[in-house]
Amino acid sequence: MGDEREKLEAEIASLRKINEALVRRVERSMDLQGDSFTLFQAATVLEQQVHQRTSALEEALHALESTNRQLTTARDAAEAANRAKSEFLANMSHEIRTPMNGVIATAELLANTELTDRQRRFVSIIGRSGRSLLGIINDILDISKIEAGALVLENIPFSVREQVEDILDLFSDQAISKSVRLSMHLATDVPDLLLGDPVRFRRILNNLIGNAIKFTNNGDVDVSVSTETVDEDSIRLRVAVRDTGIGISSEAQQRVFDSFNQADGSTTRVYGGTGLGLAIVQGLVEQMHGSVTVESQLEIGSIFRFDVVLGTAVESKDHPPSRTALAPGETSAYPNLNAYILVAEDNPINQELAIEILREWNCRVDLVSDGQAAVRSVLEGTYDAVLMDCQMPTMDGFEATRRLRTAGGVGATTPIIALTANALKGDRDTCLAAGMNDFVSKPFNQASLYRALAGALGGLKPRVEGAVATTSTPPVFDATVLEATAAQLPSRGSALVKRIVGLYREHSVARLIELHDALVASDCKLAERLAHSFKSDCASVGALSLATRLATIERRIADDQESALGWAMEQTPELRDELNSVLEAIETAFPQDAVAR
Repeated sequence: MGDEREKLEAEIASLRKINEALVRRVERSMDLQGDSFTLFQAATVLEQQVHQRTSALEEALHALESTNRQLTTARDAAEAANRAKSEFLANMSHEIRTPMNGVIATAELLANTELTDRQRRFVSIIGRSGRSLLGIINDILDISKIEAGALVLENIPFSVREQVEDILDLFSDQAISKSVRLSMHLATDVPDLLLGDPVRFRRILNNLIGNAIKFTNNGDVDVSVSTETVDEDSIRLRVAVRDTGIGISSEAQQRVFDSFNQADGSTTRVYGGTGLGLAIVQGLVEQMHGSVTVESQLEIGSIFRFDVVLGTAVESKDHPPSRTALAPGETSAYPNLNAYILVAEDNPINQELAIEILREWNCRVDLVSDGQAAVRSVLEGTYDAVLMDCQMPTMDGFEATRRLRTAGGVGATTPIIALTANALKGDRDTCLAAGMNDFVSKPFNQASLYRALAGALGGLKPRVEGAVATTSTPPVFDATVLEATAAQLPSRGSALVKRIVGLYREHSVARLIELHDALVASDCKLAERLAHSFKSDCASVGALSLATRLATIERRIADDQESALGWAMEQTPELRDELNSVLEAIETAFPQDAVAR
């Protein structure tokens, strides 16, 4: 019993130990389970928070994307509206220019009639008001083209010195009346010729120099020009226009280049202007890969600086002849002809050119405007030579020449030189076949005209050769054509160019209307002659692109007759728009009034 009890107690003790061990294991297991549960709960809570935060971020992102889409739509709509506005202004400016040119031209014609002093004063008011309005239209057209990205720059040779000198000459009377001294400083490294857009470059100068004089009551206006090499094909031209005028406040300088803005609201009343001049300057300068800045102090003056990138050009014999080293008593680079010349030409611009050039060579000149009068004058006179336009009313130059050659006497022997706006080999052959001695294409210059006349009169040769430069793609307006005309006549060149420009302003719109009316009336012969005559006008003033288009119309009507009339009619709206661009460019290069700031 005792042994069994001891065995049982030992077994119980062993079981107790096992039980205690099991209890400890169970307790440890429970403890571990408790920790895991706590971690699981924490992870679940964190996951819920992350999900909530992610959902919130996604909602914010969606809202931001929606806002961006709305802003993009609004921006596109604003840009489209701005383009539409600019295009509308450009189109309306073109439409307004045509009747405005008619008003101004009619006022000028009316001023040349017999009027009372009171009537003349009224006509003068109409003319001044019209030119002022045209200046505003030009400003709106320029800024609209810049904003619409529709401004196309030319790339032709021009002289920086001549541009600056011409602008200073333009404002000289105004400066003298205000006791303002004008000066120019051109660095020695500035090339004589550069490649760029002379009309737009001149517009920049015109606005800045015009402003400087306008806002300077007395003192000085100085223009300085220097260069910086960009690469072997281009340079950066730096120009500064300094004045001692009223100055601009620091605050106003921040907005002086904004459209429709002036430095001081009071200047609108005191000085006038649209507030577009400097905005146009900035737009044109930026188009030429440059920038413009201003420094100014009130009552001390202002300095406007701008730089533009221009191409380098090589001077050649195609540029107007040098005016230096003339013999005593001579006024031309060509020996005097001392001849008696008949000019048969119906175009007023070509009449002016021929008469002035011939007088430069000490020639006596008679003028007729149709072929019948040319035949009569030659048979009754003792002319040394005849300059015969090929297309004239009543009787053209070809028929007039044939009649003279068959008439015998002086009609058979007098040298006849054709003047024509056509310049193809076949046209020359036609002239020679009619009995003409030589052929000069329009717009003619001294070199070509002198060569033909000298050959007909006995072989005199000019000391220099020259020709008006042309380009493979005719520009809308090439100011160098008129510059070359002025350069050929040192004593009267500027006055002649002003008359030519005035005649073009006066007659060009009417000529286009006449051409349109002839096309509507299906009058092929009249339409061909009008296109030819208008082409000559355009070529004489440098409207080379328009001249080319008119030449195409003239040729197609001549070739296809009535079948070409419909096509030509379709071209007239584009001709009208291009003519407006030409008149705008001429107004910029040879303004009738100074452009306001």
